[in-house]
Amino acid sequence: MEKKKIFIVEDESIVSLEIQSRVKHLGYSVSGTAAYGDEAIRKVIDLKPDLILMDIRIKGELDGIETAAEIKKIYEVPIIFLTAYADPVTIQRAKITDPFGYIIKPFEERELHISIEIALYKDHTQKLIREKDKWLTTILRSVGDAVIATDTFGKIKFINNVAERLTGFTKEEAINKELSSIFKIRSEATKEYAQNAVQKVMQTGEVVGLANHTELVSRNGIVYPIADSGSPIRDENGNITGVVVVFQDLSYYKKTEELISIQTTALNSAYNGIVITDAAGKIIYVNDSMFRITGYAREDLMHKNVNIFKSNLHPEEFFIEMWKTISSGQTWKGEIQNRRKNGDPYYEDMSVTPLKNEHGEIVNYISVKEDISDRKKSEIEIIKAKDEAQRSDRLKSEFLAQMSHEIRTPINIISNFMQIYEDELQEKLSSELKKSISAVKTESHRIISTIDSIVNMAQLKAGTFTPKLQKLNLYEDVIKQYLEQWIQLAEDKKVELLISGELENVFIKGDAYSLSQAINHIIDNAFKYTEKGKVQLDCKTEIENVIITISDTGTGISPDYLPLIFEPFSQEYQGYNRKYEGNGLGMALVKQYCSVNNSSITISSEKWVGTIVKVSLPILKKGG
Repeated sequence: MEKKKIFIVEDESIVSLEIQSRVKHLGYSVSGTAAYGDEAIRKVIDLKPDLILMDIRIKGELDGIETAAEIKKIYEVPIIFLTAYADPVTIQRAKITDPFGYIIKPFEERELHISIEIALYKDHTQKLIREKDKWLTTILRSVGDAVIATDTFGKIKFINNVAERLTGFTKEEAINKELSSIFKIRSEATKEYAQNAVQKVMQTGEVVGLANHTELVSRNGIVYPIADSGSPIRDENGNITGVVVVFQDLSYYKKTEELISIQTTALNSAYNGIVITDAAGKIIYVNDSMFRITGYAREDLMHKNVNIFKSNLHPEEFFIEMWKTISSGQTWKGEIQNRRKNGDPYYEDMSVTPLKNEHGEIVNYISVKEDISDRKKSEIEIIKAKDEAQRSDRLKSEFLAQMSHEIRTPINIISNFMQIYEDELQEKLSSELKKSISAVKTESHRIISTIDSIVNMAQLKAGTFTPKLQKLNLYEDVIKQYLEQWIQLAEDKKVELLISGELENVFIKGDAYSLSQAINHIIDNAFKYTEKGKVQLDCKTEIENVIITISDTGTGISPDYLPLIFEPFSQEYQGYNRKYEGNGLGMALVKQYCSVNNSSITISSEKWVGTIVKVSLPILKKGG
């Protein structure tokens, strides 16, 4: 089937593109667009669209209403106004052009679809009616209905042009012929030919309907559904001198009935529930889907008030606002909780659209209802699951914090006592004991560091880590506190430590703890994997950022592992016999710390050559 062609008049290009997209999505074709009234008139004449979507407020000498009026003079086409204005003056002006719809912006795609379909259907019906009107006007000018008159013997004495057309016989051919040979009627159901009309009237002497559900079979085989009657012709003395048969072609009415039947079938076939009420809210139509949604049969709902669905789960203000919206002529759309026939509540996504008569008075409301109970149930389950997950994260964080305290306290005591032994018995300790004390201190520090990493990662994942963003001196507040530790690492590993670049009077906005932890983790990793050569920290300021570059001449990172380096608990070297200690949280924490400080981090590395890590921080001010 050929797509209906829609012409769009809209002076806002973005809005025009959006309307074109919606029209195409609904299955129509866009025959053309225009931004000005005179442009629209020229294009419509050439393109001959099936329907026009017309913005009222457009650029140029002619507004949308004036443009519609000019188009109507030269081309008959249905026009739907799209506008953000619904004031009485604009509506009154628009009514003069006899529009097929008036949609208030912004509008829903479903509302646009319904309006276009109704407009096209209305235009098609009106065209049929106009064609029939011309035909009926000609008939009425001639006489009216089809008329055949006979004498008492059934011989035709008169036939008008309407009867000529329907029977297929001309006046010359029909005059003095038997009525039954020209006027051949039969039962629509049984196809049996009816009794001689003249005889029936002559027998009763009264006006009679000749047969119900009658068909006229014309000379050329065309079958017409007709309504007919026969009347006696009497002279001045009341004597029957003949019979006049008057009949009408019912083809138009049959087609109208078929169209109504098709429309009703379409509404009943719709998956969404449809309810039509009068202006007082009394139900006058429901489609079949309402039984599936609510459990109410059609006869349960007809002539009942729509309050029959009310669940009493919404405050009265909810319904006051709804009726205020629709009684003002606007469409209400939203979610509502109604009640089924068995008393169970359910959720609907519902729109209520008012319908107006030719005087602008609201006469009906159309409600389109979608049962979204399953969707709402899923949403509730998702929210519940999210709440449970957040609760679980909070409990985990609290547990880890408690465990951190329980483990950190005895480890600190052990470490402190080892330091006391080392200080007090320095000259009395053998080299083996010194190594043992040093190993205990080192491993104690590693346990505490691991606990801190796990707790911090849990807080970051649970969203309970709250950074204290403030103005920071990059060197004083972030780098300086770990500088002695890095110098000691360099001496222990016999690796050169270089600090270079612009460090003094560089100010940033960030969280001192997380930024210093991030830089320390990177430096610590650099020393861990560098056996010889150097570790360098360089600082360079740009217009909007300060770039901290940490490079080393260590073992480097393999191309296969590099994409995984920010994954928690991931390590390039695995197993109990791995050469390098660690828990795999260091770089994952660095990534998280950078994120909470609105910073970025990049890593480049070449195996057995070294690694370069760059952290980009938004600069607050240079020069104090």
